[in-house]
Amino acid sequence: MTTINDIAKATGVAKSTVSNVFSGKKFVSPEIREKVLATADKMEYSPNFYARVLSHKNESNILGLFLENNEADGGFQPYYDTLIRSLTIEAAKHGFSLLIYFGLSNQDMACNLKPGRSPIDAAILVSPSTGDERLSKIGSSLIPFVVIGNPKGLFGGKEGNSIDTDNVGLVRRIFSEMKQQGCKKITMINSNQTLTITQDRDEGFNEVAKSDKIAKSDIFYSAHSTKEDGYYYASRALKDGADAIICANGFIASGAYEAIGDAGLKVGADVKVFSLGYSHSNDLSFTPSLSYAAQDYAEFAKQAVGLIVDDIANKSAPKSVIISSKIHYNDSFVEPK
Repeated sequence: MTTINDIAKATGVAKSTVSNVFSGKKFVSPEIREKVLATADKMEYSPNFYARVLSHKNESNILGLFLENNEADGGFQPYYDTLIRSLTIEAAKHGFSLLIYFGLSNQDMACNLKPGRSPIDAAILVSPSTGDERLSKIGSSLIPFVVIGNPKGLFGGKEGNSIDTDNVGLVRRIFSEMKQQGCKKITMINSNQTLTITQDRDEGFNEVAKSDKIAKSDIFYSAHSTKEDGYYYASRALKDGADAIICANGFIASGAYEAIGDAGLKVGADVKVFSLGYSHSNDLSFTPSLSYAAQDYAEFAKQAVGLIVDDIANKSAPKSVIISSKIHYNDSFVEPK
């Protein structure tokens, strides 16, 4: 493979001169420039794009998508498919490509957010958590960014763009509606306790639980939001007399359905079930039909890319956008009259 050294030897100029021709960092006379480019073309040489971007801070037209760190989650979440597809399409409309970071530690994620460490013009961070090094690092970075989720002031003293849904209000609403329908022992099987979305859901749940004389209300935490966790925690709740279960997602809800059936009870009639998020996966099937809240990830993507493009072009003041979830009432928890 042809290198800069090969071009320098063939043209009789210094390696640094060849480098300056391709980077544009320093002036090179037109005669030498043409000679270097002609030699490079003859030898079929082209400069490494990523090395050029990292070394000289040229625009790459690449957005970095930083998914959940493996310390907070550990799995590829079903909603990623829709989010990634939507972000790719939206980014392309503005002339950007998408580079995805997944499965790294918090420290490695943070390292890639340092200026000059990765070939990106801006960053999109998903599912923030407490002690999230990505947030503190991006807070001290110079690159534009947006967080999908509630950053809870974890930017290291810097304000930043964020997009979220009203998780506090959503849980408060569903809990209140379950009470209106006569539920006495309401349980929530939440997601990983370190995630800020989990803490927001807890806040909404506890607000209603403490304001009324509910016999008992419990919160369990599923480390990886699996069906197995849903079954385990739902079984514990049912033994304690739970008559309503709020689940973090469809996989947890699927496990709750199975636990309810094994307990000789009926979903909807004996135990009401609601899912705070839902992914239309072929692995999931619900009989009776599941009631759930849907998040519009296409709109999340549109808003995220829009905020970043505005930041890059205009250095606009940071904004926080709230996108409402759409509630679908089905057989597991009917709409209150």
